[in-house]
Amino acid sequence: MSQDFRLKLSKNYEQKLHRDHIEILKGQKMVNSVTYRIPLEDHTVGDLLRIYLLKNSEVKFAGYRVPHPLDDMLEVKVQTASEDTNKTVKETLKKLQIDLFQL
Repeated sequence: MSQDFRLKLSKNYEQKLHRDHIEILKGQKMVNSVTYRIPLEDHTVGDLLRIYLLKNSEVKFAGYRVPHPLDDMLEVKVQTASEDTNKTVKETLKKLQIDLFQL
């Protein structure tokens, strides 16, 4: 299913059309943690990201949640041993991309 189709079915279509794709929120309670809010994604992407993040030795914690079933939003929380959490997540996403293209 294309993202455009899911966007049209989503509530608040006009608001989501003009929103940034990914929101990055710095962790308040956990050191070296970041929460990524990804619109128009669900458990499929969340679980895949969590599994690949936990394979990285720099990652201390990785989890995801869908705040509400009717809200098309995925939140992925990551805590790393290093200070640059975004760099670690980018490296993990590159590995995931390579694996997906090899299928």
